[in-house]
Amino acid sequence: QVCSQNLVRVAGEIGIDLSNHTATHIIRELAVWADWILPQNESIFRGLRQYLNKDLTKVGRPLRFEQSGPKTLDDYRQVRAEVMACCGRLVRKLMTENREEKKANQQAVLRPITLEEVPQVRRLEELCFSHPWTEQGIADELAKPDGYFCGAFVEDVLVGYGSLWAVLGQATVNNIAVNPDCRKQGLGSRILQAMEEHCVANGIESITLEVRSQNLAARKLYQKHGFNEDGCRKGFYRDPPDDGIIMTKQL
Repeated sequence: QVCSQNLVRVAGEIGIDLSNHTATHIIRELAVWADWILPQNESIFRGLRQYLNKDLTKVGRPLRFEQSGPKTLDDYRQVRAEVMACCGRLVRKLMTENREEKKANQQAVLRPITLEEVPQVRRLEELCFSHPWTEQGIADELAKPDGYFCGAFVEDVLVGYGSLWAVLGQATVNNIAVNPDCRKQGLGSRILQAMEEHCVANGIESITLEVRSQNLAARKLYQKHGFNEDGCRKGFYRDPPDDGIIMTKQL
């Protein structure tokens, strides 16, 4: 729906142009991808609590503004002041968390995964995927001569990993997983970079991978690293059903 004229006017008073803004539904993938969400009122806050579950930490406290009934310019100005104050609190919180995330990222050590650490890989798979690999399946992949497993460890605890295998100069990424408690710290980017460096060192010419179409954060990460979307496999994923986007990078 289009913004009301009163909202456009009070936003314009602080230099924000909402004249062409239209609303859109919040889907889970979009909400998880967003940095922060400001719920309009308590009922929306409760809905987000049910919808996002453990991701609720990214939701600010509910604002008191209700849309029912006509609103004056002063009403909108009061809400604007409340939104700006809430944004200020969230910015300060983000700055604090960003410092903590950088510290955790710097503490993580990247190195190849060993057979002794297969149970840790399995636990991480269970946290991240609806169809996790078995320990035997992980061990089999780890034993392949053309395979590579890169793990991110904090004090010998696996918090993220990536795996790939290579045939005839082309590598295929199997998985990239980061513990939900350690996400948004740059670990996924570091793991992907380490995998690319491994490929270059071993004469591999290209890397390909597949990602859920609704996994916006992952697609953004791969695009940032120079991957291009080359195709789509309809209905490739289950639980929940989704299309698979094929992405490739020439090294």
